[in-house]
Amino acid sequence: MASPTKILIFAALASIGAAATNSTDIEMVEIPAGTFRMGSTVGHWNEQPVRTVTISQPFLISKYEVTRLQFLEFRQDHPGSATRKSVGASWHDAVAFCEWLSAKTGKHHRLPTEAEWEYACRLEGLSGEGKLVGMLDDVVEWCLDWYGAYPDQDEVDPVGPAEGMVRVLRGDKLDVDDRVIAPWGYNRPAYRAGLPPSFGFPLASFITGFRVVQAPPVQTPPRPVTPEFFQLGVKQTTAAPASQNRLDPSKPYFRKRFMVATPPETWEGNRYEHPQHERAMAALALHPGLAGHQHSAALEVLPNGDLLMVAYTSWTEYNPEVALMAVRLRSGHDTWDMPDLGFDIPSVNDHAPLLWTDGESTHLFWGAPKLPERVPFQWTTTRDSGATWEPVRLPAFDGPVGLSTPQPINTAFRDRNGTIYIASDGPDDGSLLWASDDNMKSWRDPGGRTNGGHSTFALLADGKSILAMNGRKTHIDYYMTSSTSRDGAASFTTAKTPFAWGGSNQRASLLRLRSGRLLFATDMVNSVDRSPAEFDGMQGSILAVSDNDGKTWRKKKLAGGQLHETRKVRGFGTIGYSVLRQGADDMIHLITTMTEPCLHFTFNEAWLDAPDGANDDATLMRNSATSIASLSDHEERYPDGKPRITWRAGIADDGRYLLHGPERWYFPDGTVQYDANFSLGRKIGDETLYDTAGRRIWNWQHKDDGTSTWTQYWPNGKRKAESGWKDLHAEGIARRWDATGNLISERKFTRGRAD
Repeated sequence: MASPTKILIFAALASIGAAATNSTDIEMVEIPAGTFRMGSTVGHWNEQPVRTVTISQPFLISKYEVTRLQFLEFRQDHPGSATRKSVGASWHDAVAFCEWLSAKTGKHHRLPTEAEWEYACRLEGLSGEGKLVGMLDDVVEWCLDWYGAYPDQDEVDPVGPAEGMVRVLRGDKLDVDDRVIAPWGYNRPAYRAGLPPSFGFPLASFITGFRVVQAPPVQTPPRPVTPEFFQLGVKQTTAAPASQNRLDPSKPYFRKRFMVATPPETWEGNRYEHPQHERAMAALALHPGLAGHQHSAALEVLPNGDLLMVAYTSWTEYNPEVALMAVRLRSGHDTWDMPDLGFDIPSVNDHAPLLWTDGESTHLFWGAPKLPERVPFQWTTTRDSGATWEPVRLPAFDGPVGLSTPQPINTAFRDRNGTIYIASDGPDDGSLLWASDDNMKSWRDPGGRTNGGHSTFALLADGKSILAMNGRKTHIDYYMTSSTSRDGAASFTTAKTPFAWGGSNQRASLLRLRSGRLLFATDMVNSVDRSPAEFDGMQGSILAVSDNDGKTWRKKKLAGGQLHETRKVRGFGTIGYSVLRQGADDMIHLITTMTEPCLHFTFNEAWLDAPDGANDDATLMRNSATSIASLSDHEERYPDGKPRITWRAGIADDGRYLLHGPERWYFPDGTVQYDANFSLGRKIGDETLYDTAGRRIWNWQHKDDGTSTWTQYWPNGKRKAESGWKDLHAEGIARRWDATGNLISERKFTRGRAD
């Protein structure tokens, strides 16, 4: 029996037009109108849901990708390769070529929509006549659309979402890493890739090309975009939490929190070898782009006082499906939000994020270590505490660039002269700093390399010298080494430290506090190799303080530390890949990965100086607020004066600024987008997110016993999923229904694990 796709488009095959040539010697093939099933039920999550798409009008598409010679007629200085195809073109290059071609020929040319491209590719495969050449080879082709998740309904002449971070590419994957091959393959009509529209030469020197369509402009309006939850309801009242906090700086404060929900956290494993993990996560209706392991985390205190964590989310560490998770702890809230898929260049291994707040701007850097042309990093910037993000940029380098690995580490800073430094892994056993003297307009490689991988950096007291504590791959008598530069990272000298050197799954953190002291977080022992004899039998992680630029250190054991997540294999206490930051209220934040689950510690300098106290989780994780005073109502408004966010907050008896009462977010037309209630920073009762039509997207019911029920809804109002949670761990029965109300999945969870 023929497949649904074959049945729907079979009638169109006989009317595939003969080739024609336009005045630029671009050979065109006519594609008839028709209907097909777009997407795949066996491929990547972004190929679903499969739906019926109608192409209502015939169009002409170029038989071949635009050649280099054809592109050179448009732009003589194009630096792409000398292959027959015009590879290395950015999306903007391709659009500009279509505009030039339209003006030259008097006929409208444009890029194919994503739907037109897949439709033409499927027709080509069924016809067997080979009229279209090279659609499924190793050069991917730009499409017109922004990349985004598919809708749940059928469409006619779709043009994708109204905005996005990347434009669609079709035909193959982008990464060259082949250690993990998806069983469904990459050279398929339904497979989706993408890059930021400005990315062309040199990053895409060998992988991006395009073909043109001769057809009128598409009139279909783009789909509206609903941002992920971490971008919604972001307050812009900067510094309010810092100014309102009344924490006594002389009184020790320490708090431990779970940071990432389980699942998706700590479900590591190859999804193709352990499909039950992915099925269990799907039972909870988590975003399908979230995988079972969160690693190499970034953390920053945003200008509005919120905390943002970004980590790469993966089933295996090097894979085209690796993306970046984002999760927010909002100022005045006592618990972290549920995680979102934050940033994803599809078909690219999004790797090793680094967040850095510089004044009112926060920058997110990350690497793509498996693209053919390895660029050290890319970055995007938010100037509204993460509500919106600017287009992704690539660094422009002045001068020679030495060997490196496209993996930022965990520190960035400005020296007293204004030079910006970004930490990154180097080749083999060294790390380095990328430098910018003109606020990131251009970058340079200072030339120096530290004596160790995963180095974490801080400025010394003079504001220009740089100290690096080196994580792994090198040691002196099994002690960690340090590297110091007094020439702007052009060279480093090496010394021995009093700490054990690091190993696999370990990355220490270094931070200069506002008081001027240095704070260092590290594990006591190496994860897999020998440590100095003085550490025999020790376990856990430590915080160390230096009052003399790292010459001597005073150590304090980290309270509430946990074992490595694979505790049966690696039974050592760890902070994993850690990050240290300090907020405007002087509170210090340390996050850990490779623990089960990821952890967030908040403390002040008084705690660092105090004797050891309680170490049991019940005490360390308890909300220390018992009452609240000085309650007041707050609001932020849209430019036209309508309310945008309203909330009630006050100062708790432990000195913290906490929400206590209702919080509501509004759409620009005044309808409610989000409604929740708080008691001492914790959500109570109903918490609901609505769409622009007033329909529930999801609802939480937070009960007095600390459990919560999360219900998600289809656009028609029927339940989509329902699950129980406690302390960010799935608990109880999780059920999923299809859009007609039929039960399709039921799983029981105990402390985050499916039975």
